[in-house]
Amino acid sequence: MDGGEVRVSGRASQQRRAAAIRDELAAVIATEVKDPRVHAAGLVGVSRVELNRDGSAARVYVSFVSTEDGPRAEALEGLAAASGFLRSTLGRRLGIGRAPKLTFDWDPTAEVAERLAAVVAEDAMTPFDRAVDVIRRADTILLATHRGPDGDGVGSMVALASLLRSQGKTPTLFTEDLVPRNLKWLPFARSFVRTLAADARFDATIVVDCGDPQLLGPGFPAPEVTGTVVALDHHASHRPFGDVFVSDPDAACVGVLVARIARRLGWRISKEAAQGLFVSLVADTGSFSYSNANAEAFHLAAELVGAGYVDPWAIHERMNENVPVSRYRLLAAALGTLELAADGRLAFLQITEQMLADVKASWEDSEGVVNYARGIAGVECGVLLTPAKGGGVRVSMRSKGRAIDAGAVCARLGGGGHRGAAGCTLPGDLPTARRVVEDALVAALEGAVPSAE
Repeated sequence: MDGGEVRVSGRASQQRRAAAIRDELAAVIATEVKDPRVHAAGLVGVSRVELNRDGSAARVYVSFVSTEDGPRAEALEGLAAASGFLRSTLGRRLGIGRAPKLTFDWDPTAEVAERLAAVVAEDAMTPFDRAVDVIRRADTILLATHRGPDGDGVGSMVALASLLRSQGKTPTLFTEDLVPRNLKWLPFARSFVRTLAADARFDATIVVDCGDPQLLGPGFPAPEVTGTVVALDHHASHRPFGDVFVSDPDAACVGVLVARIARRLGWRISKEAAQGLFVSLVADTGSFSYSNANAEAFHLAAELVGAGYVDPWAIHERMNENVPVSRYRLLAAALGTLELAADGRLAFLQITEQMLADVKASWEDSEGVVNYARGIAGVECGVLLTPAKGGGVRVSMRSKGRAIDAGAVCARLGGGGHRGAAGCTLPGDLPTARRVVEDALVAALEGAVPSAE
């Protein structure tokens, strides 16, 4: 403006004057109005200004972040209280001899448009993008995994906990079952909790290595506790759940997904996070021997080792070279139950409660036993049958990945997993479960069960 009085000459001139007032008011309110009531509702901006015919009065429409009537009403009261200051400031800035009298009102149409734009933008996001956005915004985050946590679940949770803490966020690591003995050396492993406080509330919950809500167990918290639920999974067969479900069967483990998230957010991977990621890789690729050990898995491992954050032998020793003698006694007992089927292409092992009692072992000692069934020459798939918690039979299946897709077979039996490693739970006793599993595997050998991949 040149300092002269703005004259209203026609509709176009009045519209230009209203636009100038709108822009100046938005700047002044944002930078010079100190009344906390004005900013408590999250003032988005001045959406429009309507002048009366002679320009002596202006109705100013504003929009807010808050959707609650109380904060919005207080903000409007604060603007009304500041109207004299705003009017004089407008006059000075725009060179108007007499600035119009200001009346403030809420503009719901602007807020609706902004929310619709946000919805459209969110719909255009991929599940991975949405997961990243949830993690970026959340401050208190619950980390969880499936019942019977393994190296991928625990390793991914440890990596996430380290990354979140480095950003000033507050993670809580939750699992109903104990962390496996061979993983208790990991950072934060002893900070896992098995129950939550009655008043616990979280901005978001990240569930790792779980493609089916039934695998979470009865103790998984209710929606009012979890906040937004993000599930990170990499199984070919799954039942999506939560608010955001991210699944990539091409990811060797969930640790790979966690590393992708860290890169997207620009978060540096610490030594603690690196150890969790490497354990996740080692656990789900069979020390890089399974078919899912792809180039991305090796690149991530090379990155972690190259940074000097992990010592592969030290991690292997902690995971596999400190085995109690009870595990070998249980293995000997389990191998005594070995039975072959389907002309030697299937191998079955069993472990019972009585066997554990006889050798003074725990169920944790059964980890890895099923691999001995698969390792027999000519065997395409090995199976371990054990009593399930709460009744029924737990089926652990390991395939060489050629003739049988273990994940597809277990998916048809109500479970899931990968082509080489999968599991499910069946009703009934061990002999009944054995017949059901054998029939399903024979069907797969004959081509009756399509691959899940």
